[in-house]
Amino acid sequence: MATDGEWGTLGRSTQPVADIDIDGDGTADIESYVTKYAESDITVALTVDLETGETLDVEPVNLFFGDVDSGVFDNNVVVLPIALSAVGIEPGDTPSVQVSTYSEYAQDPAGVLDAVDAFTVDPYDPAFWFDTSVAGSFSSLGADGVGIGVHRAASTTGGRLLVLQHQNATTTSRAQVVDVTVPAAVATTTTLKVSGGGKAGQAVTLAAKVTPTDAPGTVKFLDGQTEIASAAVQGGKATAKAALGAGAHTLTAVFVPDSGAWAGSTSKAVKVTVTKSGSSTKLVVSPREVKVGTAATATVTVTGQTTAPVGTVEIREGRTVLASAQLTVDGRTGTATITLPADLRVGTHQLTAVYTGSADVTGSHSSASLRVKSSRH
Repeated sequence: MATDGEWGTLGRSTQPVADIDIDGDGTADIESYVTKYAESDITVALTVDLETGETLDVEPVNLFFGDVDSGVFDNNVVVLPIALSAVGIEPGDTPSVQVSTYSEYAQDPAGVLDAVDAFTVDPYDPAFWFDTSVAGSFSSLGADGVGIGVHRAASTTGGRLLVLQHQNATTTSRAQVVDVTVPAAVATTTTLKVSGGGKAGQAVTLAAKVTPTDAPGTVKFLDGQTEIASAAVQGGKATAKAALGAGAHTLTAVFVPDSGAWAGSTSKAVKVTVTKSGSSTKLVVSPREVKVGTAATATVTVTGQTTAPVGTVEIREGRTVLASAQLTVDGRTGTATITLPADLRVGTHQLTAVYTGSADVTGSHSSASLRVKSSRH
């Protein structure tokens, strides 16, 4: 807050007040005002619940206690801190604030010296925020020409800032309204080159170029709308590798700048078609001969050429499926151990292990024989 004239004793003869409507019903819910704490000389912002009168929060004005000279006496600028969690202001709330100054010497019978029109704020999503040089505060200390870092929300293109300079000598030099104009972001261009791969599971190399080359940021590599890799931009280049599944892919590189000084950009789409990995299947039947009524065991091993085989293997005799199982995968190899039916008839059975394939791997098969002997032999 800034006033036109100086106050003598802040918190006694002069009291800045902020009435805050949190729920938007047009009636203030809480009030924060400047006063002396417990009849001491410590100047605080005390926030109360206007319905119950309960004290919700007590903070030192300017966020400094009396051990730091923050310009409380004979001044005309002050900051009233409010702990949001203490007063019930939650993310998503946009409270309306009415600021006034009261004094026992005011001509107004209500004691109002001056007031500003109500304004609405979103304290969890400010348009601007600032670096500070004093730990634990919102203040910076420095001589003429000191720089203060200013940050803005992505949607903010301009605004007005009230800068309070507590230690300046005169009322007119302590408060300054600064017009802020955000310069237009520097345009960028991103291109994408894709190399390697070809089969499911094989890594493709994604190489993006960003111009101007000094634009800082990250490139996200997308397959359609799905991010498959990312890399920091160094000297205008960003490179990553990604394994793609079989099928058609539409790849783009999206440059995300580190600051609002640069505009993002997206490359032209690169279309890539990936074929399925091949596979090979091996069938081992143990034992190779059993007596009728005894079950043999089939062990099936499926190896993917460039990626892991997943899914089901079947043991068939001709067109009849005798048994099946899911593969257990380790690396690019899947295995399954299957107990064969014990009721196979006497004779030699030509068995085939069939891997039915997956979205990324072609099917394959392997054969072996099993002899079932009569129990009389």
